[in-house]
Amino acid sequence: MKKKIFIILYFAVLQASAQNSSILKGHFSFAKETEIRLMGFIGVKDTLLAQTKTDALGNFLLHYPQKNKGAATLQIKETTSLIVLLNNENFEITWADFKDFAALQFTNSKENEVFQQAFAINTDVQKKLAGLDYLLPFYKNDLSKKEWSAQLEKEISIENNRFEAYLKKLPNTSYAKAYLSYRSVLQKLQKENKFQAEARDSETAFLAIDFSDENLFFSGLTKEFFDAYIKQIFTIQNETLIVSKLNAFSDLLKNSIQGNTKALNQYSEYLIKEYEKFGLITCAEYLAMSLLNDNKCLIDSKTLPILEQYKKMAIGNTAADMVFSEGLKYKKLSEVQAKYKVVVFGASWCEACTKEMPQFKEYAELFKTTYDSEIVFVSLDTDKEKYDAFIKDLPFINSCDYKGWASSNVKNYYVFATPSIFVLDTENKIVAKPLNAIATAKWLYENRQ
Repeated sequence: MKKKIFIILYFAVLQASAQNSSILKGHFSFAKETEIRLMGFIGVKDTLLAQTKTDALGNFLLHYPQKNKGAATLQIKETTSLIVLLNNENFEITWADFKDFAALQFTNSKENEVFQQAFAINTDVQKKLAGLDYLLPFYKNDLSKKEWSAQLEKEISIENNRFEAYLKKLPNTSYAKAYLSYRSVLQKLQKENKFQAEARDSETAFLAIDFSDENLFFSGLTKEFFDAYIKQIFTIQNETLIVSKLNAFSDLLKNSIQGNTKALNQYSEYLIKEYEKFGLITCAEYLAMSLLNDNKCLIDSKTLPILEQYKKMAIGNTAADMVFSEGLKYKKLSEVQAKYKVVVFGASWCEACTKEMPQFKEYAELFKTTYDSEIVFVSLDTDKEKYDAFIKDLPFINSCDYKGWASSNVKNYYVFATPSIFVLDTENKIVAKPLNAIATAKWLYENRQ
């Protein structure tokens, strides 16, 4: 009896699962018995929606969640990948030659047919514009060819509006319309060698985006938008203006997505790390403090430590004392009487640390003799054997309690990534938060006395 009940429940679960999923069939004759993965996007992150393997003829079948409305990447292992749009459609893909996009065919998918047609229109527009833009100066500078010049300008205007005209005809229920609209703005933002007017227009279009839009959240384009905008802002080459513009964008973004907790936490975390990567600590700190001081912003437990570090570990604050592991010359950090203490949090498993620690090793003697500075490496390792192997040639203070992220030293310094570097003075006051060994050496050199 129990076995029958189990079987009935099992098939009930299978049926419910099938009812909540859509089907993607495919035939790739050039990818037989090959792994196929359908990767979706959630904010700035990728997520696996489904995976399978093609049969001996190159056929495959995937079930993807009906609720997943957005862009996805269909990955054909060790071969290629393809962007597809999902909107509760049961559809098929046939692709005979991965090098030829003209050989790609969709069946029963209005979304992907629209996307394919829009791609063809955009490609054609870009080709024609390249030719028209090349010809225009030859006619514009010749007064005897005014009519030709006017005709060329008219053709350029038509081509510039052709893609947008196509999008306007699409129904608002189409995900392709939303996705292509965002891609159009992104393309303008990413365009290199823009004229000043073009740069202003692309920035205006970017800042007008509704970042709380679910269509954008599941598009996989947000990360590209942020990267392209930061890259464009860097062309200004005026640090004060760069900081001002990025802080204004941080305010705009925060206000736009306050009601979307997932987007708020993901986008904020990504931007803060990007600002850090480019040495824009002022911008990272501004965004972090803005989020912490706004009670309308619901911060999750993963993002909170990142923000708290900017509050509790800001330059000018006094860092907590630190207890070292047994067997060292000093029992705690406050006993180290150097003018500066360079505290580096890292681990043997951290790829960036394997590059940075040899650099710190190279600087160790210089730091000590020239700048009266001691390097203190605090490891997040949990394996003693791996830790010992990692530090065996490091000529400075090395400490590890084998508790990893649960270590009190890690928590007290609000460390959320490795390596994390803090320069402290004799009294443990934070005087700098450099990004790497070279930046640390630069700071010590500039602050030598």
